[in-house]
Amino acid sequence: MPRAATATGTVRGPTRALAALGTVSYGFYLWHVPVLLFLRAHGLLPLSTPGAALVGGAASLVVAAASWRLVERPAIAWARRSRRVRERRWVIRQPRPGRHTP
Repeated sequence: MPRAATATGTVRGPTRALAALGTVSYGFYLWHVPVLLFLRAHGLLPLSTPGAALVGGAASLVVAAASWRLVERPAIAWARRSRRVRERRWVIRQPRPGRHTP
């Protein structure tokens, strides 16, 4: 999981765990239903509600963390790199001041 950080530095203690949970929360939201359906289809989901919530939640959290690490982080890094490249190209293609371009 990513290191949680604020403007003042790295977060420590329970706040760090909450920040990390917030980082993968969207992935958890996206993955929890497919994970629950997979677990139920394969007979891995307990019949009791608390047990199902614990097993399904833990499995969904693992899948969400993997999704963050393997899909979201590389996609964000790629978008940042391509944005920097586009900005550099824009700067390079600008005419020099005082020169007239047809």
